[in-house]
Amino acid sequence: MTATITASSGRQLELDMVNRTRVPSHDNRAFLFNYRFGPSARTPVGGVEVIVDVGDDNDKFIAGNTMRGVVKALEETADSLIDRGTIVLSATGEKADWIKSQLAPGEDIQVDITFDKDVNQAQQAISGNSTLGTVLLKDGEVIDKLLDPSDPNNTEKHPRTILATKQGKLYMMTVDGRQ
Repeated sequence: MTATITASSGRQLELDMVNRTRVPSHDNRAFLFNYRFGPSARTPVGGVEVIVDVGDDNDKFIAGNTMRGVVKALEETADSLIDRGTIVLSATGEKADWIKSQLAPGEDIQVDITFDKDVNQAQQAISGNSTLGTVLLKDGEVIDKLLDPSDPNNTEKHPRTILATKQGKLYMMTVDGRQ
């Protein structure tokens, strides 16, 4: 994914995440949120947040399309509300400094989000936590690290999704692990 905010000056800021949680350890990062993330950005203190009015029915992130908006507010705050018709830009470190020097209320901006490998043409997409993605079986054998009882990923009860291939067919299964 490549995502950028372009100020009216033409200068650009590269975004690090879209609709992903910003935590206190994220330094020098820029995040973008819309209503699909939830009613607020749920960001911790220690950053700058910009509320951008993108207009009714224009608040969906669509890969390959340019989103245009007007900066409504810019302040050092956290957990900004995400109303329909708005998006929230949240940043820390040097990226927050860039925002303070390049953007101001009333200014026009544009947002561009694009993906490589023809993902822009996808009708549906899902993602997960890549650090938890684990191969369960390889050549018919259980992977050793799955048998380690000291690893909470192996013992905690959470929903799990499994993808598998066999004889050229894709199998998908989800288990509700909290029942």
